[in-house]
Amino acid sequence: MDSSREPLWTPRGSHTNMDTFRERVNDRHSLSLASYQELWQWSVDQYHLFWEEFFLHSRILHSTAYEEVVDLSKTVADVPEWFRGCRMNYAENLLQHAAAHGGKTAIITAGEGQTPRHISFSQLRERVAAIAAALSAVGVAKGDVVAGYLPNSSLAVEAMLATASIGAIWTSTSPDFGVTGVLDRLTQVRPKVIFSVEAVRYNAKTHDHLNKLINVVAGLPELKRVILFPFCGSRDIDTSRIPNCVMFEDFVKGHKGSELRFEQLPFSHPLFIMYSSGTTGTPKCMVHCAGVSHTCTPSSYLCYYSSPFHLSSPSLRCF
Repeated sequence: MDSSREPLWTPRGSHTNMDTFRERVNDRHSLSLASYQELWQWSVDQYHLFWEEFFLHSRILHSTAYEEVVDLSKTVADVPEWFRGCRMNYAENLLQHAAAHGGKTAIITAGEGQTPRHISFSQLRERVAAIAAALSAVGVAKGDVVAGYLPNSSLAVEAMLATASIGAIWTSTSPDFGVTGVLDRLTQVRPKVIFSVEAVRYNAKTHDHLNKLINVVAGLPELKRVILFPFCGSRDIDTSRIPNCVMFEDFVKGHKGSELRFEQLPFSHPLFIMYSSGTTGTPKCMVHCAGVSHTCTPSSYLCYYSSPFHLSSPSLRCF
């Protein structure tokens, strides 16, 4: 290959969202930051101003304004509270434009041996509303933990958004894990509800998941409900050995058409519980509050080519 060839086109830095943000910072703070490096240095030196500008620039939807960005007298070790007084909902931010983009694709989901499916923003909002109403009906409330023992799928996104909408906390682990690996994580957070599947497909083989799920459920005595999704087909599934188990369609059946409501929560309210790898002992829990996971425009595509364990939260913020 001739490395001396000139590219047909090279994008200019002035066309990026970051450069638009740099210009905003310059205008609002009477600065003359000329490059990304200078903007980065300012974000380090004036981190409270940087995050306030980002909060305003990204148009994060909130019902109550913040009183203070952060207490500058606090150190990282003090775990300072960010945007004190602010009330918001993470799921509301993700779904606020669902009506305007109703017919457009929100999720493309593809599994081995399955035909890719496109889920529109309208469909996504309807499914999230049904799951949220069903969760509330079984007693899940603000601060409760909902777990996903799921493959990377649209259900993981829908269940996560539904959980966030009612102020509960989402955590997930991959079906790659065995019983011990799952219980090492979930026994620490004591989920009230768990979403799972009957089987997964990998390397042209269908791998039964029910036996692992039965043992996981036995190790989580505080579970109130197990929601089982037929991921690998519509074959008859024997759920008699799983206490408090209900098939997904039965779980949401009486709640389709529900109005989607968003619990207004502090900015620092727990949103996701993730875990360390567990290679140096029992996995450590890491709590993420309702901050930004990804920033994309409404027409952006985000590809997750991994298991939910590594990603924890299939989530993005569009503006």
